[in-house]
Amino acid sequence: AKTKTKPPLQLTSTCAPKGPKMRAEGGLPFSCTVQPLADGSVEVKGTRSAEEWPRCGRCLAYACRYCAFDRIGWHCAMCGQYSYYSDEQRKHYGRASSRATLPELLHTDVRCVYDHHPPTQSSGNVVAAVEQEAVEEDEKGEMASPAMVALVDLAGSSEKTPEKLDVVKSALDAALEAAAPGTRFGLAAFARDVRLVDARGSPHVVRRVALQRSGKHATNTDLSDVLPVEEFLVSADKNRTTLAAAVELLEADESHPDEIHPSEPEVAQGDENAETNKGNDRDFGGALQSMLEYLSDREKDGVAKPAVRLMCFLFGPVKTGRGRVGNYYRDSREEGSNGLEEEIDRSLIEATGFYRARAIQAAARGIVVDMYILSDQFVDLASMRYLSTQTGGAIHLYPDASTSSLPQDMYKRLTSLQGLLVNMRVRTSPDFRVSRCYGNLYEDEQFENLQHIVVCNKYDTFVLDFEHTSSSGFDKDVQWPPILQLALQYYAVRPSVVTETDGKQKVVHFLRRYLRIVTVPWKVAGNIKQLYSAIDPDVLICVLLHKVVAALRRDGVAEARLLLQDWLIILVSQYNKWFELATFGDIDDSKPLDIEFKECTVLQPVPKLVYALLRCPLLSLDTVSSHPDMRMYLQCVYTTLPPALLHRAVYPQLASFSSPGMKGHDGLPLSRTTLAITGSPIFLLDAYTDVIIYYSSTSEEAPFPPPRESLLRKEADALKRDRNISPVVHILMGGKDPTDAFDQHLIEDEGTGLVKNGDVSNLGYSSFMDFICKEVRVYMSSKE
Repeated sequence: AKTKTKPPLQLTSTCAPKGPKMRAEGGLPFSCTVQPLADGSVEVKGTRSAEEWPRCGRCLAYACRYCAFDRIGWHCAMCGQYSYYSDEQRKHYGRASSRATLPELLHTDVRCVYDHHPPTQSSGNVVAAVEQEAVEEDEKGEMASPAMVALVDLAGSSEKTPEKLDVVKSALDAALEAAAPGTRFGLAAFARDVRLVDARGSPHVVRRVALQRSGKHATNTDLSDVLPVEEFLVSADKNRTTLAAAVELLEADESHPDEIHPSEPEVAQGDENAETNKGNDRDFGGALQSMLEYLSDREKDGVAKPAVRLMCFLFGPVKTGRGRVGNYYRDSREEGSNGLEEEIDRSLIEATGFYRARAIQAAARGIVVDMYILSDQFVDLASMRYLSTQTGGAIHLYPDASTSSLPQDMYKRLTSLQGLLVNMRVRTSPDFRVSRCYGNLYEDEQFENLQHIVVCNKYDTFVLDFEHTSSSGFDKDVQWPPILQLALQYYAVRPSVVTETDGKQKVVHFLRRYLRIVTVPWKVAGNIKQLYSAIDPDVLICVLLHKVVAALRRDGVAEARLLLQDWLIILVSQYNKWFELATFGDIDDSKPLDIEFKECTVLQPVPKLVYALLRCPLLSLDTVSSHPDMRMYLQCVYTTLPPALLHRAVYPQLASFSSPGMKGHDGLPLSRTTLAITGSPIFLLDAYTDVIIYYSSTSEEAPFPPPRESLLRKEADALKRDRNISPVVHILMGGKDPTDAFDQHLIEDEGTGLVKNGDVSNLGYSSFMDFICKEVRVYMSSKE
């Protein structure tokens, strides 16, 4: 059940289109996905460092296995330039016997360490899991002290607040457990004021500072005057007991909205429930600003690098103070709302620039912000998302605290290897180049084709588009095929054991700088059939997702949906043309079209993936049961996922079991008809955020729940481990338990069958394909 490790560079098609004409006629993106810290690189060990790696004198590409070497120099496989070795390089590259042992010439994905570390302002949490094999003696690098701060929402007195607070307490316990040796930890809370926990002694002391509504600073008193930041950030090892006691004693405030900024207007909320009018004393914006200013003092106070990871826990909308939610949004579930896109799309509008400005401030100070939101109300993620996307943090939304996996998600994030200050450059052969980038990365203002990523983990994924540099496309006479080379420079904190003067050993952290080089040759398709036959459907849907999200932000939901539908219609049309199944301008209505790609196996999953993407909450027009911020949240999550995990999120994997110990079939259609015709009594559904074990009403003889040692439970547990979040596991018995969590994923069942203004949300998969077939006939008939 474990996902197979994929390379950091994945191409939409392993064959590149020969030229711009083939690219346009094929209808496929000329793109790739980039997963900078994906597993699988081979490390160059020994005395050699990144500085000794030969580079081309013309294009600056790194020497790789596809280059041609001789005794005194080498030909670059990217541009053909001949470069001479330095004296040091000649020792390793001058002889064929020596070259035969070099990892960079034997493998396409290689990583090594820089010996010299230029001055840098480190940013982000780069705490690596302290595994025994990762601890090495006398590791070189700049001294570093990982740090993290929790900022907990204590506003409001809703009946749901204690439950949320209990979940956060468990999450903070997990954070303390995940903290690597030497990590510094700070605990703070907020409501109408900011509370700093002084955990240097036992019992701890809480220092409170009131927040003010206006002015340059969020507080009248500098937090550093109340508790210097070097005293606030304490050793998680030495002060674990005190910190745990402080976490346990966190309590929500009684809500007194009239005492807080009484001149501020009430903020309209669409979902009238028990929490709607609570939390008017939740001044998150003021607390955030004051904490960012406070933590910016860490450098002058000598707290050490890298900077702190600020983990913010929010229990509801911000209705007061700086960055409060405006009344521009009206929930589509509100009485009188017609639920049309014009109502829904307001959740995508950035209502205030306050959080974007704070994100820029945080990124400049090297502070990474994680947002953990436990609320079923609108909190304006369209504005708040910048806190995470621009600082390299994460966003997690939990509409229901009782089923949230917050503690597990936090532990996973804090124990995974993080790279920071990532510089990424993709070099190409002269015949093509990068034309556009997608994802949370930023172009360098000075150097062309250089991208920056603040913080990155092994799952974070980006998309690159390419274009040919000339109308003739790839040159047949060139010795080497088209080549992509990914060059990554990044920092990571690595634990090491050092021996002190008294002979005792301790674990310290060093900031190491790494270089990773990935080189991929690209075959050239001789015709469009070859182009289609080399497609990777998972990579294709990942690329399409990024393009659709860009259209969604630019033009709205309806236009994004039409863009995706039209792309599929054009692809099916071109496929029928090039496989000589139909002709443009001369469509025979009596002759069936192939809309299932029967002649091209690798394209067969594509229509179902497109259909699932149109039906998922990201693009669906039916949001009656969705969280008001769900569309924006999914934008943030989906655009970071690697292709394989995105596939699970968009189109869940359904498998059948004849018993807990006997597996049936994988990749079953998502319909009730499937459940009936397979004859299997048990099903396992992997929907990325949820893993569901479903017993049908015919499974009375099978043991329920499945035994812990059974194959079924082992596969479910494996799915939980192999992703960046911890999915919620549901074990359901049909006919006895509520099965909505399972039923909602059976998207291929027939709906009302109505198509209005091109909206196919009410169509089952069979009817959707009939709709696509009709549109393909219309499209091909209208073209010559």
